[in-house]
Amino acid sequence: MPVQRTKGAPKFDGKPGNILDFLDEFETHARKARLPQQQMIQIVGKYADKPSRELWEQLPGFTEEPWDWAAYRASILDLYPQSDQSKKFAISDLLKLVHKYHKKPMKELSHFSKYDRKFKRISLWLRSRNRIA
Repeated sequence: MPVQRTKGAPKFDGKPGNILDFLDEFETHARKARLPQQQMIQIVGKYADKPSRELWEQLPGFTEEPWDWAAYRASILDLYPQSDQSKKFAISDLLKLVHKYHKKPMKELSHFSKYDRKFKRISLWLRSRNRIA
């Protein structure tokens, strides 16, 4: 595992929208280091901001056996309902984007490309979940 707060180390900044990426990155490093579940549970907070670490250390499973990383991870995610990927975008997000760019002149390819990337990010996500056709 990389030393916390060093380049390449996973870091959670306390923003709910970043929790899934943080946990995925932490797990990747932990698996490469072949950390046992107990150690994963006890060090994950060291890669987070202080308020998050203090909260996570109070969760069930932090100090008692059986050590179950999946359950502990789920307990962390329960604290951040905004991280629910099933509610990442709504049709209204796509409509807002279209409305925002509706009157903006796109005189350069870079302007259109920026809009196109934003549009695809939302529309492809919605389409993959059958929310738009």
